[in-house]
Amino acid sequence: MKNLCTVEELEIVEIEIDEEIEKKNLKDFISTSLKLKNINLPKNKKIILNYIEEFKTYQLILVEIEFKYLEIELFYKLYEQNNKNETIAFLYKNYFLIFKNDKFYCLQRIEENIQSIELCNFLWIFL
Repeated sequence: MKNLCTVEELEIVEIEIDEEIEKKNLKDFISTSLKLKNINLPKNKKIILNYIEEFKTYQLILVEIEFKYLEIELFYKLYEQNNKNETIAFLYKNYFLIFKNDKFYCLQRIEENIQSIELCNFLWIFL
């Protein structure tokens, strides 16, 4: 078993929708969506599912189950030590992580050529 899964080792799949899916239908929705994107979910992977309300998008983060810890958990500890009731964004390497409503909310890769003002405007949406 590997110890730590870094942010770079996570696979991010985004699925745009018209409205939030009922919990009872999520499993079928995920399965169908992955098939439509020609993504096979091997048995050695699990899914972290986030619904990003601002963009009407489900974010599926695929992670190998062989990892004992996720690097994301380190950021959650920092979030817990600060105001959990707040929305907090962490900039880390080529990613930002957003925590909102006492949970991990979003992981996004930063385009290398994005300007600072564009990034700030994007992050402002979550506040």
